[in-house]
Amino acid sequence: KTRRDQLAFLVRFAVLAPSSHNAQPWKFVVSENTIQVLLEENRRLTVSDAHERHAHIALGCAIENICIAADYYGYRPQVAYFPAGAPGTAAKITFEKTHEHSLNARHLIFSIPKRRSNRNPYTNQLPPEKLLEQWERYASEHLHINIITDSVKRAALAGVLVGFREKIFDNAAFRGELATYKRTNLTRDFVGMPGFTMGFPMLMSLITPFLIRHFNVIKLTREKDLSVLTEHTPMFIFLSTKDDTKEACL
Repeated sequence: KTRRDQLAFLVRFAVLAPSSHNAQPWKFVVSENTIQVLLEENRRLTVSDAHERHAHIALGCAIENICIAADYYGYRPQVAYFPAGAPGTAAKITFEKTHEHSLNARHLIFSIPKRRSNRNPYTNQLPPEKLLEQWERYASEHLHINIITDSVKRAALAGVLVGFREKIFDNAAFRGELATYKRTNLTRDFVGMPGFTMGFPMLMSLITPFLIRHFNVIKLTREKDLSVLTEHTPMFIFLSTKDDTKEACL
């Protein structure tokens, strides 16, 4: 295979990154030694993400997946954000072959296809203290990491989160945009979200788009959502940036 074929293979890991509504707002241009990452205008969420923060966070996740996969296959990636002379390009990734294929069975690449998103109860157990400390060490002048484990604070935050969801679901335009991305639990579509991502069982997922478009379904799931957040979510992690810019989101 050519170098370009190998880089194109890395994109398969990029598209497994999380994105709001699973809209996958990305486009990739692969050449012999680079991958350009662009925002796909047709996948913008004009109501729920009017400032494109979610979209650029998703692009950042896709870039990270590429870098993880590149390391596994023996490449060192160099990322340039919003490079000069490349209008519309969020990032340009250049690759250098530095080592052979990794044999590490615990490499992060194996976690990429296992990522899931749902709102069902979690194991009510905190990760080891050393792991929490390791996460906190990633904080910097430009990135703040707050880990909330206190039960009183978690309950207060749960009330705020559920209350905000109820309020945003009162917006018919928001519900209409979301409904176009909702799928049944049997879906094989690559874009959009099965009903279980909102905790909906199989039968309810069959009418999820209709329900979301016409009703504030969060009022129906309020008690369950509060229970999951207060009793079955042992911690919240908040990431915040110093600057509210597209590059900071990336």
